[in-house]
Amino acid sequence: MTGPMMPAAIAALSNILTQIWGEGYGSSVLLPRLRLCMWNETTPFMPEIVTPKLTILRETLVCEEVRRVPLILTQKRKRCVVKKIEFTAGPAPMPDEVIEQIDAATRDFLGTGMSVRSIPHRHPKVIDMTEETIGLLREVYRVPKSHAVVLVPGGGSSQFKAAALNLIPFPNTRKPVIGHVDSGHWAQAARAKRGLDDLEKAGVCSVRTVASTRGVQYRKVPHTWYEAVDERLPIGCEAFVHITPNDTATGGQLRLSGIPVHRDYGIIADMSSELGTRVIDVEQFDYIYAGAQKLAGETGVTIVIARKVLLQEDCLLLPGPLNVLAQVKSCGALFNTADIEAIYSVNLTTKWMLEQGGLAEMERRNREHAEFLYRMIDDHPSSFEGIVDPDSRSLVNVLFKTTNPNRHGEFADMCEKAGIVGIGPYPGVAKLYEYGDHFRVSLYNARTMKEIGLFCSLMDEFHHRAR
Repeated sequence: MTGPMMPAAIAALSNILTQIWGEGYGSSVLLPRLRLCMWNETTPFMPEIVTPKLTILRETLVCEEVRRVPLILTQKRKRCVVKKIEFTAGPAPMPDEVIEQIDAATRDFLGTGMSVRSIPHRHPKVIDMTEETIGLLREVYRVPKSHAVVLVPGGGSSQFKAAALNLIPFPNTRKPVIGHVDSGHWAQAARAKRGLDDLEKAGVCSVRTVASTRGVQYRKVPHTWYEAVDERLPIGCEAFVHITPNDTATGGQLRLSGIPVHRDYGIIADMSSELGTRVIDVEQFDYIYAGAQKLAGETGVTIVIARKVLLQEDCLLLPGPLNVLAQVKSCGALFNTADIEAIYSVNLTTKWMLEQGGLAEMERRNREHAEFLYRMIDDHPSSFEGIVDPDSRSLVNVLFKTTNPNRHGEFADMCEKAGIVGIGPYPGVAKLYEYGDHFRVSLYNARTMKEIGLFCSLMDEFHHRAR
């Protein structure tokens, strides 16, 4: 394109770039390279922006070019599409290669000529893929033969009641007891938010608090909760204890070491923010559930790993699709018309995890990422303040705030201009636990060190602005 339109077009493009990246980044951001090319009769031209090389001046990390972003500019409208950096807590971003395979399957699922969104769940290819998925989950989480692995519909909160109902015979003549470890917002929700308390009202079981750190607003977690079980639960009755090892909303994480091997109670664990972040010993637990949308795939299914000998065949209160034994007899996930795309996303994500090196590699990366971000917070106390006690901090859900509350909006604006999204707190937590305005950064497995480095460079710039 030549002639008088060129200066006007470049000026318009410059204005859009300013809106994306903001003012004041000239010292650390190289000017983007533009390539103008003929497009079609209705669109005068399509410039192609190569995202800038972001150089972190006060750190050694350099974020190189990550993606080519098409920008369509016409005489009647301006539109810019830029890929955001997501630190969302759930649904969380999946690896790019997984997204690409799912996208291809929406048009042709494994050579069937049918979309993954509409293919019958009894199709042989679906059955093969589902059985393979169960096998992959067994492999990556090292599930022993004593435990069943299934995928059930819905999210983790659907298991607040279903977990207990899969383990407790009902009706029964003697109520079992469920001990509750109150270590964070979602731990509390498992009891009060249409969960265990409802089962107690229905006469299925009784519920007793084993340990709680609600009194300190969940800034700490009760790591040694198991020491209080014997004195809190009655002797000689059937008992389970419900724990939430990693709390997405309040950012605390329980240590899993120290749990007695020989005990008189079973353990139910909500691992929606835990399963896949570090190596765990599945044998320790009697019933694990984890919504797939944080670490294992798309929204729509929940992974359940349960000790077979404890599972109940029939429960009048349990819907069929949530019955673990019923799903075991249906290829592990196909008791009803299942969400095949969600199951396929778990298949692909689990393969990706294994290709990357499995849980040991996921844990190594998560520790590296968490240490990098927490160090940035702790090394700049005049600008940032961590919310959770260092001994209780989550590897993948980092909560912090600006030391000066009046500067919260300033840092939020910096992140927005840099294309960073999903760092807001869980709704209601700021007031409920007196945290005030704060940020939550979720570092799930698909996040990269480059993205975390970019975020930390903004924190560093924010810190130096105040000096």
